[in-house]
Amino acid sequence: MSQMVRYESASAPTSPSSLAVAQGMAHNISEGGMSLRTATPLRRGEVLRLHVPLPGGPSSVPVSSEVLWTKEEDGGFSSGLQFLA
Repeated sequence: MSQMVRYESASAPTSPSSLAVAQGMAHNISEGGMSLRTATPLRRGEVLRLHVPLPGGPSSVPVSSEVLWTKEEDGGFSSGLQFLA
């Protein structure tokens, strides 16, 4: 199952450019993390604030995660994310 999610860097300094929200396609979502397909590469160790939509409504749930790895594939990038408690 795939799910479109919005995300922003939570580890970058606060500035207008660092607050940009991007989106990616989430895959293989589990209790501990997920894979995220993006148009631009994510940095290993970067902390992201994900906005995961709730089924049936416009609301979303904020989830913090850390990028464990990123690799280029098929004209985009796939990253492994670990959810943070």
